[in-house]
Amino acid sequence: MTQPKNEPDFTGYFGVIFKGQGSFLLAMSSGNKGLYSLQPEEKMTFLFWQRLLMISAFGGILFGLFLPFLSTIDVVAGGYNHHLSNAFFHGVPLSEEMKYYNLWVWAMLGAVIMAWGITLFLLACYPFERREPWSWIAIASSLGAAFVMDVGVSLYFGFYAEGILALGWFLPVAIPLVFTYKAFFHQEVG
Repeated sequence: MTQPKNEPDFTGYFGVIFKGQGSFLLAMSSGNKGLYSLQPEEKMTFLFWQRLLMISAFGGILFGLFLPFLSTIDVVAGGYNHHLSNAFFHGVPLSEEMKYYNLWVWAMLGAVIMAWGITLFLLACYPFERREPWSWIAIASSLGAAFVMDVGVSLYFGFYAEGILALGWFLPVAIPLVFTYKAFFHQEVG
């Protein structure tokens, strides 16, 4: 079977992925046929989940960027700070110094979330779209490790609100991974 015109042949170690007219990106493909080996319906389903992953990553970038500012709005952060106070300070309201320190912590957390969002976005845009198995493994393993660490430490310290909040960033990335697993690791029999 021949590849349609302007669609890459991924049979070699290096493949050329044509994007639009004349522009291209060199990519290591290791023989992966990418989206071109999927049936049209499977391709559309895969692209839906891949795009949802990109949207989740972009949401993480924006959330990380605005997290330090959101932490100063009592309507947004008041409940979270109340649970923080209960978990670590036996319900004593946070002092002004502690609120200032907490703002710094939120800013550092925002930077990490934003950086992870950028990495996730780039992985979802290129190697994930080409169905390179390492990209699925990289996203799943980093997501799983961060989730287990976040929830585990939060539950250990009795900060249950963070454990619940962690589902908000975990599920939008985990769900596309579940629904795309087969596209990366399904081996045809025969």
